[in-house]
Amino acid sequence: MSKDCPHDATGICPRDCINTICDCSWYERASAMEMLDAYDVDFSVARKENCHNCRFFLSRAPKIA
Repeated sequence: MSKDCPHDATGICPRDCINTICDCSWYERASAMEMLDAYDVDFSVARKENCHNCRFFLSRAPKIA
């Protein structure tokens, strides 16, 4: 982990980390309504905070029972 990373290597990568930029070709920022509709998404499986705003993640992430 880079010395510039503000979090523990075992935790989720925060938005202000230098490693948080998503280089996946399918990353697309979700709209505000899509994020509101994702009330049942299990955000604990995300590796980065940016995943919480990703349309791909919101549509395919596991749901909370």
